[in-house]
Amino acid sequence: MRSRRAQAEIIGAIFFIVLAMIVFGFFIALLGAQYSIAKQAAEAQLLTGGRADESLSVSLNQGTVTVRNNGPTTAAITYYIGVKGGGQQTIVALSPQLAVAPRGTVTFSVSNSFKSVGVITSYGNIWWSSSG
Repeated sequence: MRSRRAQAEIIGAIFFIVLAMIVFGFFIALLGAQYSIAKQAAEAQLLTGGRADESLSVSLNQGTVTVRNNGPTTAAITYYIGVKGGGQQTIVALSPQLAVAPRGTVTFSVSNSFKSVGVITSYGNIWWSSSG
């Protein structure tokens, strides 16, 4: 009888240890998921803040685009969109990107056939200008 009772106690202890390990594993997985969500929320907030800080003015004059940064942070121009008289649009990737420091300006050349130009920043903002 005693050996059966001892076996039952050992089996019960093993069962308890296995159950505790499973619960601990779920707890660790839950903490990892919470950390991941918090990290993504912080990145989204940073992106939204950076996007809201951008303020550019764009002018087009005889194939020369001038971009002035009126915002407090450096803006990175990744693409531009050229619009011809008939509404045909051309999207061009800038490689390397053009960085515009706060209160600074940058110029680049485009086709003389463009009637207006839009610049796209790394945050996804688009700033338009008509010909000047």
